[in-house]
Amino acid sequence: MPILDANLNGQPVSPVANALVARGTPFVFATGYGEMPEPYRDRPTLMKPFQLDGLKQMLQSAFEWR
Repeated sequence: MPILDANLNGQPVSPVANALVARGTPFVFATGYGEMPEPYRDRPTLMKPFQLDGLKQMLQSAFEWR
């Protein structure tokens, strides 16, 4: 399952997220900035820094989100 960093050195990840949504591919955002912009606020988001347990929980959430 893809984990997308919400900000890649100042470049938005939304084109990649849009492509995954179009394909029906579940994914998780990882961010240290807080709330995600629309239309992604309802997507599973892992806050950085994160622990392995948090990653496991978020991946499970993403599979259930579908």
